[in-house]
Amino acid sequence: MEGRKILLAVNNPQAEKWFAARYPRSDVRLRLAGDWLPDAVVVARKSRIGSTAVGLEDPVSVVVEVMGKGALPVVVVLAGKQDPAGAAAAEKARLLGIPDECVMCCSGSENISAAGVARVLENAVEKDLRPEPLLFIGALEEESGEDAVVFGKETGESTPPGYGDGTSAGAAPVNWSVLEPYRDAVTAVVAPCNGVGKTTLAAALCAHITAVGEKAALVDLDTPAMAYLHMGDPDMAERDGWLYAGTPWGELWVPRSSLFNRADTLALLGFLAQEGKRVVVDAPSGTDVEWDRFARPVCVVDGDLRVLRLCRAAGGVPANGVLAANRVPAAARNVWSSVVGEELGRVPDVVIESDFEGCQAAIEKMSPAVDSPGSVTVARGVGEIAALLGGGKGAARLAV
Repeated sequence: MEGRKILLAVNNPQAEKWFAARYPRSDVRLRLAGDWLPDAVVVARKSRIGSTAVGLEDPVSVVVEVMGKGALPVVVVLAGKQDPAGAAAAEKARLLGIPDECVMCCSGSENISAAGVARVLENAVEKDLRPEPLLFIGALEEESGEDAVVFGKETGESTPPGYGDGTSAGAAPVNWSVLEPYRDAVTAVVAPCNGVGKTTLAAALCAHITAVGEKAALVDLDTPAMAYLHMGDPDMAERDGWLYAGTPWGELWVPRSSLFNRADTLALLGFLAQEGKRVVVDAPSGTDVEWDRFARPVCVVDGDLRVLRLCRAAGGVPANGVLAANRVPAAARNVWSSVVGEELGRVPDVVIESDFEGCQAAIEKMSPAVDSPGSVTVARGVGEIAALLGGGKGAARLAV
């Protein structure tokens, strides 16, 4: 490993020190910067060690970024526990062509140690096990009509929020127009792709609505469902076929199945709106639902030109939607609005500057980004979004 350039994206200070000590003659870095490109990459899925949150919410996105810059490094992915979130991380790695022996999983009470990762990494480097991008992908289980596999059922492990029996019930079209009378009560937070901070803003918006004295509910339809990590990681109880928790920042509702069930969603949104709640939907990507027919969409993009072009290819921003440019570098704030305008035909209604430290502090506490310690820039932006939606009461402040 001598002389290797290693990107260690694990968000774990103890592991970072261990690897730096193991490879003293290697260039070990924690993030990409400038023209530096790694020979080897280690990424880890988010988990908890004691009371400390470690790992990344979307570890494979780091690999995508590295490969997008022209590098083809050896990659080791710590997918972690064989629950649906771990299965999703492993599947993303497989679709990038990362060899199975470079994807590390564990079951039951097993752990993945730094030494174990080092052995896999060194073996992969010795064998030069680089990703081999796929040119053709066979049909998925859902497309063939078979039940989707849910990992962990045979071992009796509990199913995390957002996953259940994998059935496709509710796939038939529904009449969303029955929700039109509640349009002002339902907000759908949408994005052209993952990784732009959609779930962060959805949870923060729900928390802001609650903080200004209104009843709010967050319905997490994304896959995998990750909003619970922004809402205190609460214990979820079954209620009317959904997983439910009351939190200090509003109610949290998560479907039991990983597949989007239109009929159940229609019923839940109507029920919550009739109860007088402001409903925030963390909307799944890639569905054909016309959210603007019955909700106020908040379309989230970021400071990446590719995301803007994906948004344009998907039809742009609905006329009644709020366009939020999230995670915009401070140095680009003054010019990014014009870039968005050129690509999407309208400038963003809200621009939220990047605030890695503030958002990371909220993630470690597993609370919304508007809760202290959190992000002042996200709090300000969410307050602006709420005001534009017609239910806000000015800019949000960090709740202390």
